[in-house]
Amino acid sequence: MASVYTAQVATHGLGLSMTMMIDRVPRGARVLDVGCASGYLAMPLLRARGCAHVDGIEMNSSDAQEARGVCRQVVVGSAEDPASYAQLAGPYDAVIFGDVLEHLRDPAAALRAALSVLAEGGVVISSIPNVAHYSIRASLFQGRFDYADSGILDRTHLRFFTQESLISLFTESGYEVLSCDPALKLPERMVGWLGGRLAERLARLRDKVFAFQYISVARPRARSVA
Repeated sequence: MASVYTAQVATHGLGLSMTMMIDRVPRGARVLDVGCASGYLAMPLLRARGCAHVDGIEMNSSDAQEARGVCRQVVVGSAEDPASYAQLAGPYDAVIFGDVLEHLRDPAAALRAALSVLAEGGVVISSIPNVAHYSIRASLFQGRFDYADSGILDRTHLRFFTQESLISLFTESGYEVLSCDPALKLPERMVGWLGGRLAERLARLRDKVFAFQYISVARPRARSVA
């Protein structure tokens, strides 16, 4: 059975965070999509970014089979298992973790494993929900922390991140974060009162409150030579 995330993309199309990740992939790159689902990122990567090829790691065997119709190679396995990466025909100029790290018991293990398949000068691109979003703050103020089928409090999320803890995760896993940009989701009333452009400008001044997700780009941290 296909995953709920494949079904969501089939119904609603690619979300803002996905298009932001695609835009950050270097043109012509060799790409590994970790948690590739049905391969819905592969086609725009190949067409819009001219990527040389896209490979994937995916736990859902049904999704993996569908992804093989677009990706060059798909490994069925865990993002946290170094053995998954050992089966790949890398190296890669970009490794993508699109809404994946928050689902893992040990996201640092996945990031460290990705180091083994990164080409020189390669980057890791991720999207991660922001648990400090205003909607979660408002719920906590009311004493609520209600899980849902999707969103920041997706019931399958095992980890929760703010911008600061996201950067710490990458730093502690051997990376230097080059950028960490917000994908904004604003209150409808705010947009109605101020208009879309002004509301977005003001929200960017307080992105820790209005960022629904953060899209980060990181590279392996240079090791000092003794």
